[in-house]
Amino acid sequence: MIFYLYGKNSALYDTLSEISDFSINIDDFSIRDIVPELFIERFIENSQKIKLILDMYKVLFEIKNSRGIAADDGARLFDYVEKLQKISDRVDSFSKGSFPDERLIKLKEALNLEEMVKTIEKDINERFSKIIESQDIGIAGKDILSMLSDIKHSDPLKAFQTYIPKQLEDAYRKIVKESVDSLNQKTGLDVSELFPEEVSFPIEANRNELFEIKENIRKEMSKREFEIKKEMMDISELWDFLNQRVEECYDIDFFVAMGRFAVEKNLLMPKISEKGLSFRNGKNVLIQNAVPINYKIGTTNDNMAGNENVIILTGANSGGKTTLLKLALAIQILFQMGFLVPAEDSYASIFDEIGFLSKHRGESRGAFETSLKRLVPLAIEEKKRLLLVDELEAITEPGSAARIIGTFLNFLRNSNTLCVIVTHLGEDIISSIKSIEGKLPEDMRVDGIEAKGLDESLELIVDRQPVFYKAGKSTPELIVERLSKTTDGKEKEIYQKMVDILRKKP
Repeated sequence: MIFYLYGKNSALYDTLSEISDFSINIDDFSIRDIVPELFIERFIENSQKIKLILDMYKVLFEIKNSRGIAADDGARLFDYVEKLQKISDRVDSFSKGSFPDERLIKLKEALNLEEMVKTIEKDINERFSKIIESQDIGIAGKDILSMLSDIKHSDPLKAFQTYIPKQLEDAYRKIVKESVDSLNQKTGLDVSELFPEEVSFPIEANRNELFEIKENIRKEMSKREFEIKKEMMDISELWDFLNQRVEECYDIDFFVAMGRFAVEKNLLMPKISEKGLSFRNGKNVLIQNAVPINYKIGTTNDNMAGNENVIILTGANSGGKTTLLKLALAIQILFQMGFLVPAEDSYASIFDEIGFLSKHRGESRGAFETSLKRLVPLAIEEKKRLLLVDELEAITEPGSAARIIGTFLNFLRNSNTLCVIVTHLGEDIISSIKSIEGKLPEDMRVDGIEAKGLDESLELIVDRQPVFYKAGKSTPELIVERLSKTTDGKEKEIYQKMVDILRKKP
């Protein structure tokens, strides 16, 4: 295509505007005027996302219609669907190069003009042959003499055509006109010059004229496609609208996911307490077939236990102590984020900080000092805090660890922190605290998880529900007993000796 950009008082305007497909004033020129695809490309790149967004809003519209919908909401959703459908349709047209335009469709059909012409040629010749064959045509003797004379002095074909009877000329022109009109109707093109006016046989279309018509069709198609693209480019104004819908879809997807998660995990609405966390039948959502647990930390309206702020959780190896900490952590975080929680009759507070501390045995040298630097400020700061600590005794040797943890907990109970600490040094820590206070303070509690033995599959029989106000034993002998029953030879002998020693009363 030829674009002609002209300025004020352009001397060549008349000439160049005639041979150009589009004339554009330089003052009004924009790149949009010649490359509309640039402004649609970003829509095309997101075509799949656009279709998904459209589908989502269609579903929303159907849901709201089926359940009753406010007039304003209905009009807004309908407007969204219409605009998204418009964007989707146009992007689809751009991507496939298929534009819903009647004129363009006819032009594309007209590209098959040569095949159409061959069919019409055959039809015209058959019809004209029948007319000639059905008539008895005679030529007067003097006309023959005149025709022979004309043939001698001029083009023989033209001389012959001069003496064709009028009824044959009329029949010929009628057949040609009907065929040309039919072709005009199908293609929307002017093909009146395609067939000769003078009678000839066999009747053939002018191939030069046919070639020129096809070239004009291609030019007209390109021009029409460009005009359509410019018309469709108005969706570029909907880019901000589309981005807003994308953000809404992210929100919708998030809330739908949370809703599905809540239904799948049977999450429920918690109640708010001033300073405490408690729950009944709480289940760790990360564990399949989790055992429901009841637990309480601090002050709530649930009387399953007292209102102690500091709790020492003791008990069996692999009994679920760490899992309980993570359950409490999950419930508190979900509540504080405004979500439902995996527990019944739950109470929770809004804390300034939520801490989860765990000493991993693989930590580097200096971990003891680092751990103390992390812990001591927690006993001093007045922030409202929930602190969950898992087996911190691994920071140093057991005797010292028990005294350090006991001292830390004694300071912590006077702060604004609620704390649960999981430990295998329960008795030693309690002794350390009693040595300071003379007794276990009323705002502290010791809970225990107990193992009762091994089942037929040599799995621990554990009541994972902590017993309030009762220390639980680690029962390492059960773990060693299981090893003794799953080995043989010298290993079995060693494990069995360990069991005997562990079960021997001091």
